[in-house]
Amino acid sequence: MTQKISLKELGLDIGSIFGSYFLKTENMHYGYWKDQVEIRPENFAAAQEEFSLYLKERIPEGVKTILDVGCGSGELAQLLLKSGYEVDCVSPSPYLSEKVRTLTDNKAKVYETYYENLKTTARYDLVLFSESFQYLLLEKAIFKIKKFLNKEGYLLICDFFKKDVPG
Repeated sequence: MTQKISLKELGLDIGSIFGSYFLKTENMHYGYWKDQVEIRPENFAAAQEEFSLYLKERIPEGVKTILDVGCGSGELAQLLLKSGYEVDCVSPSPYLSEKVRTLTDNKAKVYETYYENLKTTARYDLVLFSESFQYLLLEKAIFKIKKFLNKEGYLLICDFFKKDVPG
């Protein structure tokens, strides 16, 4: 039987392997480059750690449960778990899903599916999109966000957006 390969999943897997071998980091985020840190390969890991801390600092008080959509290799999920949050992850890549399970010592539940196809009765205090929102089908994503949030829940999106500026 021939198995269909998703280019999206393949791209994620290649990005993870590239980062691991060439940038010496498992984290898949571009990073938060502050204090005039030069954008060079040897600085990526530190910038990625800064990005994870930046996100963690923006989690509202009282949040206990988090759905990490597009969790990459699980670096952020691991940080959040160590900080006392309960974290579930969404990843369409079997390769990355296994990395998340290993990194989090199976403390994060991993939904191995595309976010638009996620089926669960779980509700969360926070739905987090860290450089993953840009890949979703907007109308389906918004509907799912409302479905998965607790009544007083929060949405945190940190991503790349393009805005046309009149000029």
